[in-house]
Amino acid sequence: MTVAFDHVLLTAPDPDAAGDELFAATGLASIAGGEHVGQGTRNRIVPLGDGYLEHLGLVAGDPVTSVMSDWVRGRPAGPAALCLRTDRIDEDAARLGTTAFAMERRRPDGVVLRWRLAGLEMAIEHGSPFYIEWDVAAGDHPQAAHADHRVQPTGIAWVELGGAEARIAASLGEHDLDVRLVGGSPGVRRVAVATDAGEIIIG
Repeated sequence: MTVAFDHVLLTAPDPDAAGDELFAATGLASIAGGEHVGQGTRNRIVPLGDGYLEHLGLVAGDPVTSVMSDWVRGRPAGPAALCLRTDRIDEDAARLGTTAFAMERRRPDGVVLRWRLAGLEMAIEHGSPFYIEWDVAAGDHPQAAHADHRVQPTGIAWVELGGAEARIAASLGEHDLDVRLVGGSPGVRRVAVATDAGEIIIG
């Protein structure tokens, strides 16, 4: 498998409120996600059929700190990072000069989702994409969940990334994704969601 858009992180002080605001503005609905075990963060999911958006915030009253929670705490709300799906996470991690690590979260229905990440620290520091390899059945991937959208999304169309272009290009490696490098401050600037009513641009 070549890499694919998996999801775009949208940091939010309150993921539930952010989901309501996005629905009001765009018609893209969201569903409850869950808490990331040992990270001090929680999320809300906007399933797109092929890929998803993730409203990521802090667990209220949770004293746990992590690289992820510290990053969320220090960021303004809005598009933040791009995650690419892979089936060769160890190879991608080696290419990035790092190692993959495991994470999980429990959905409200009790199902535990597990995956491995590589390059998150680089995404936080430099705005480059990071990588995920899921250990779930296809039907349990967040992109496959049902949400009551007012429009019909079909996936992530393109992502605009800020940061050092050479560094980001190197972290991307070979790909055929519509990733638009624009320089300037690091991180996701805008993301376009393809729908039956045209593209919805967020950011």
